[in-house]
Amino acid sequence: MKAPKRRTAPTKMQIRTREEFERFIEKVDDPAYHAFFTLLFFTGRRKGEILALKPEKVNLKKKTITFDALITRHTIDSAAYRETTTKAEKVQTVPICDVVTRELTAYKGQAPYYFGGERPLAHTTLTRYLQKKCEEAGVKIIRIHDLRHSFVSMPIHLGTNYMVVVDLIGDTVEQVLKTYAHLYESDKLDIISEIK
Repeated sequence: MKAPKRRTAPTKMQIRTREEFERFIEKVDDPAYHAFFTLLFFTGRRKGEILALKPEKVNLKKKTITFDALITRHTIDSAAYRETTTKAEKVQTVPICDVVTRELTAYKGQAPYYFGGERPLAHTTLTRYLQKKCEEAGVKIIRIHDLRHSFVSMPIHLGTNYMVVVDLIGDTVEQVLKTYAHLYESDKLDIISEIK
């Protein structure tokens, strides 16, 4: 009889506040990484979607980005990466805020991959760089995917309709409610203080 598989506890999701992000991004001195992490934090898109981004998908005049592909490192052959459709298999054009517009105007991008040129930036390199700069900034080390949670938490904290958040990040209502609807600690305290 086989022994039961050991279940590993899921990694706890964390969010980074805007103030923590500002402290972190101030330490990021490489223009490509600076633009990459800014785009992650202010769009809530998946890392693979941003790695698959091509210059023609970025429209700074209209302040939009079209997400239609994903870079995955999980391949069935010996390829280092593969470009596939997005997780939701959608083509989505989303608006970008002024912070992202200014960042991408300064960065300019590369081709064929906006971040990396001939090959998209490596996942492990991004993770190591993120951890190093978190340490330098004196902020908690979080996963790259937690920048997605951070973005989703911001509009929810500001009272945005969940349907708008769903559309911005290319996910489902169920997934946003289940996974991403993290309240800021201050929201919890505000709610509790209203109960008399």
